[in-house]
Amino acid sequence: MARVFVSHSSTDAALVAEVHRWLVDDGHEVFLDQNLCAGIAAGEEWERRLHERLRWADAVICPLTSAYLASVWGAPPSW
Repeated sequence: MARVFVSHSSTDAALVAEVHRWLVDDGHEVFLDQNLCAGIAAGEEWERRLHERLRWADAVICPLTSAYLASVWGAPPSW
């Protein structure tokens, strides 16, 4: 199975939690920053952790919501 990085807007937390659950139930190893077990821990250097997990991932999933597209961390400027 794949190692998946889920990129998202924090306002879409309920949606990405559902996507996370689907992927894990299907046997994938998933990084979701808000996940209590495998996400970003309090006090952790979050940007460093995000970049490390992006290099680790086989795939990136980005739920394309209006909040994601408006985020400076989400969509590239050319979108």
